[in-house]
Amino acid sequence: GKSGHIGSKIAATLASTGTPAFFVHPAEANHGDLGMIAKDDAIIAMSWSGESKELMGIVAYAKRFAIPLIAITSGETSALARAADVVLLLPPAPEACPHGLAPTTS
Repeated sequence: GKSGHIGSKIAATLASTGTPAFFVHPAEANHGDLGMIAKDDAIIAMSWSGESKELMGIVAYAKRFAIPLIAITSGETSALARAADVVLLLPPAPEACPHGLAPTTS
C-alpha cells in the first residue's frame, strides 16, 4: 500500500507546525529504528486493512513500553484496531483506478 507516503506527510506537517514528529518505516523499525521512539511519544500507525504484518513489531513495542498507539484503519476489528488505544476508522472507499492497478485506498 501507500500508507507510508501519507504517514511521512503527516509527520512533516506536524514537524513544520511546531509539533516534534518523525516518520518511521515499519520495515526499518523492525531493524533498529524503534530506538528513536521514546516513552513520552505517541505512535500513529496506519494500515488500510489493519492487518499489515510489518506493523506488528511497532504494535508490540508500543504495548511493551506503554506508548500510546493511535490507529488509522478501515479494519474495525483488525489486529491493529484491537491493539490501539484510539482508532480513527476510515470509511469504505473504492479504488480510484478503474483497472485496479494503482493502490489508491491502501
